[in-house]
Amino acid sequence: MKPYRDAEDTHGENGLGNVELEPSDVKPIEGGVDFLIETLNNHPEDEYTILALGPLTNLARSIEKNPKALRKAKEIVMMGGAYKSNGNCSPVAEFNVWCDPDAAQKVFEEAHIPITMAGLDVTREIVMTPNYRTLVKKEGGELGKVIYDMTQFYEDFHWDAGLP
Repeated sequence: MKPYRDAEDTHGENGLGNVELEPSDVKPIEGGVDFLIETLNNHPEDEYTILALGPLTNLARSIEKNPKALRKAKEIVMMGGAYKSNGNCSPVAEFNVWCDPDAAQKVFEEAHIPITMAGLDVTREIVMTPNYRTLVKKEGGELGKVIYDMTQFYEDFHWDAGLP
């Protein structure tokens, strides 16, 4: 198995399997850490669940900058780690924790809110098979076609890497 270099290996250069989407009218947020702190500080406690799909770097930086802000979130639900499965960066390491283990440690130790971790073993239980991808494309309209196209890169990557 070839080791992962970065997220582009699995998800493409743009994170969407190199599928180009129509431009959006929504402007990107500059300064994610400041946005997170401001949002949590300006809303009631327990209003937000933070869904972390990548490394926990921005959450750790928010703790460093304003330790009380993150504690106002209801919980953190993260994709990361591996429990009953091999890692995807090494036999024991999963990318989202592996690429910034210090951030993960800081969040685990200092967030002081519930954290639910869905590891690779969980994500590997829900497999987007070729048949399911085709069904999504056929029945999902325009969005189904986009999902099909995005997941082709992921499927090709796993095939080339000899992964299930």
